[in-house]
Amino acid sequence: LMADLEYDTVNHIPNYDETRTEPTVFPSKFPNLLVNGSTGIAVGMACNLLPHNLREICDAIVKVLDNWEIGISELLEIIKGPDFPTGGTIRGMDGILDGYSTGRGRVTLQAKMHVESLKNNRQQIIIDEIPYGVIRKNIVEEVAAAVKDDRIKDISDVNDHSGRQHKVRIVVDLKRDADPDVIMTQLYQYTSCQITVSMINIALVNRQPRTMGIKELIQHFIEHRREVIVRRTKFLLRKAQQKAHLLEGLIFAVCDIDEVVKLIRSCKTRDEAIVKLRQRAFRIAPEHPFAPRIPEVLMRKAEKGALLTQVQAEAIGRLQLIQLVGLEIEKLVDEYRKVVEEIEGYEAILRDPVLVDDIIREDTIEMKDKYGDDRRTEISGGVSEFNMDKLIAQEDVVVTVSHEGYIKRLPVGTYRSQGRGGRGIRGTESKEGDFVEHLFVANTHDYLLFFTNQGRVYERRVYDVPEMSRTSQGRSIANLLSFQDKEKVANVLAIKDFQKGEQFL
Repeated sequence: LMADLEYDTVNHIPNYDETRTEPTVFPSKFPNLLVNGSTGIAVGMACNLLPHNLREICDAIVKVLDNWEIGISELLEIIKGPDFPTGGTIRGMDGILDGYSTGRGRVTLQAKMHVESLKNNRQQIIIDEIPYGVIRKNIVEEVAAAVKDDRIKDISDVNDHSGRQHKVRIVVDLKRDADPDVIMTQLYQYTSCQITVSMINIALVNRQPRTMGIKELIQHFIEHRREVIVRRTKFLLRKAQQKAHLLEGLIFAVCDIDEVVKLIRSCKTRDEAIVKLRQRAFRIAPEHPFAPRIPEVLMRKAEKGALLTQVQAEAIGRLQLIQLVGLEIEKLVDEYRKVVEEIEGYEAILRDPVLVDDIIREDTIEMKDKYGDDRRTEISGGVSEFNMDKLIAQEDVVVTVSHEGYIKRLPVGTYRSQGRGGRGIRGTESKEGDFVEHLFVANTHDYLLFFTNQGRVYERRVYDVPEMSRTSQGRSIANLLSFQDKEKVANVLAIKDFQKGEQFL
């Protein structure tokens, strides 16, 4: 993230109390916004960039470098979708495609569950991966609340067994003969085991907020990396040129070491020695014993007598005589040649943008090989619609319809048998002048046909009828069905299913 920060790769600004400076942006080798995600809110706008798999993002960067005009469909073959550190399953590709194309989308994220069988025909649902940002404790509390409110039945207990061995392990104990598929569907509907996450790809481009798709985000990162590499190369070039400049002065001094030592000893102060060093012309004759080792460019400078610059003279003046005498010409020349090669390499990079992209490619592949890991979040084909037939358990209920058009259902257990002379219980509380006109037992999965005084028939499932207490008046059928003006129920019929070819008269 902060690699090459010391090479003047990014701009710096004063910190809050102006005691030091801080970078305006990190010279990261990977797009942190895409890999780790980011969430923020400001005045009138917010961003929510989702995390992605480092390996996939690195492959996409290389692909965009190879083809700047690459399409979203090709990128989707590489980047499967967001990759959350907590795993889970993303349902459907539509939200991902919207987010990658326009910068805005919504994805459905589900927990991962599996079923474990126990003795006595009992089972457990194990939640071992939860949606990103969801707290385990909240899921446990939501499951308990759903059971208490009778939204989810057939659950006997729920506990969080997460620990060192299992980072996430929420155990949902089922009652005997419960259908785990139904319970899992209910867990997705009534708890945070399924959430919707918004993708809002807003980032600052030249200090202006912009909404961008995945391709544009990668392209801006590449542009950022190009600037970082150019600035780093310029910095290293300056340092290499400065080093080569100092080495030139040291080579000239070592080739005439006796005179240099004599000159320094004749001076009373270091400043005086520096002045006299600058006044001396350094020559290297062709017959000089070191001449064969000296680079040609330095020999040409020494033919006319090379004069030291202030920087070179100060570098020599700072050395103690024993250090100066101990310098070896071979090591100085080898180091000089190496620095010259580095200078040529840096200049080549600055001349050729292709070499800059090659460096980005190499850095990206290195990041992928060193830190890349497998995807944790799975992508499924599509969002499955909740099947209410699976959500609602099959059980017999009592349906009542009053004369004034109020309907409700009650569990059969609300009514109990009694002996002779016993005192019954009210099955409903009606307002004055109202009474139960239709009462029958039906299964929650049966169909109800409502025949009206205007010759129409309406169809609803029994489980669409609200379940209420025995003392409740019920709900107006007009709220359950779209009646016309002055339309009322004439009769109600419960059937198991519709048989082809049958008619009701």
